Amino acid sequence: MSVNFIKGNFAIKAVGQDQGLSVSRNEVDDEVMTLQAQAMQRGEKFKEAEVRPRVEAQLEKGRVLSWLQSHATVTFVDAKDFDASEVLGQTPEELAATMRSEAPAEASAATDVAKASTATEPAADAKAAAATAQDSPGPASPDGFDWGGTF
Repeated sequence: MSVNFIKGNFAIKAVGQDQGLSVSRNEVDDEVMTLQAQAMQRGEKFKEAEVRPRVEAQLEKGRVLSWLQSHATVTFVDAKDFDASEVLGQTPEELAATMRSEAPAEASAATDVAKASTATEPAADAKAAAATAQDSPGPASPDGFDWGGTF
C-alpha cells in the first residue's frame, strides 16, 4: 500500500466521523448476503469474518464520497510561477558554481586524511595482518564459513 492510499483512507474515515456518516448493520448484512450467494453460485469458499469488515469499510467509503460530492465545491486555482531562487537562496546556476568550487577543496582534504592513515608504523601493519590471518577461515572452510568441527 502506498502512503497516499493510507492517508486518503484516514481522511475519508475522519470526514465520516465528523459528519456522523455511518452504515447500518442491515446494509452490511444485505451486502454480505449478496456476496455470499454469489460465491456459492461460483462454488467458492466464503468466510464472512474476512469479508464483513471489508464490506463495511467499502460502504462507509462510498457514503462519505457521496456526501463529499454533494457538499464540496471545487475551486480551480491558476498555477503559481515557481522561483527556485526563493527556495534555494540563490539561482541554480550560482548554487552549482558554489558546489563546483567547494568540491576540489573537499577532495584534497579527503586525500590528506587518506595519506595520513596509510603512514602508520610498520609494526602496527604487521599486527593487523597477523590478526586478519588468524580471523580468516582456512582453505577447507566452504564459502568462508568455519564449521567448527560440528559436521
